[in-house]
Amino acid sequence: RSLRRPFFPRKRKQAQRRRRWLVPTLKRRWPTDAGAEYGGLLDRSRSAQMADQVQAFVAALDAELKQPVPSLKKAVALRFDLGASSPPYLLVAHPTEPGRAALQMDDDDAATPVDCTVRCELGTLARLADGSLKPAAAYFRGLLSIKGDRSIFTTLGGVVARAAERYKR
Repeated sequence: RSLRRPFFPRKRKQAQRRRRWLVPTLKRRWPTDAGAEYGGLLDRSRSAQMADQVQAFVAALDAELKQPVPSLKKAVALRFDLGASSPPYLLVAHPTEPGRAALQMDDDDAATPVDCTVRCELGTLARLADGSLKPAAAYFRGLLSIKGDRSIFTTLGGVVARAAERYKR
């Protein structure tokens, strides 16, 4: 035995186990040739992929809102505010007429009085879109905040869930 380096078999085994777990995990998360291995899907940034997912989800929401929402008592407007990462989305739903969901871009949409504003991150909305996160669970975990009438968001939760199912197909 050397006096410079003491022999600790238990510590050495723990370090070996840690390396056996860590190296494959890192290779799985950050492959060296990601573009070729995954068909070029990882060439784009993660935020651009999430923005595309959100666009597709809003299209599914728009298709779902083409049908009237009979559980509503009046016409409502709901805004999804995604912070600085993306422009806000506006959902307009009616109990008897078709509604719409789209980017809030023009001045007419800015002048629309909003009954409820939902603030969340782009990733949270992407998780809502793919169905891995339910709207009520996101609210109770603090991943999204609601300003205004919370009952509108609760009522439109079923529409969001149906749009997530449509988005998955």
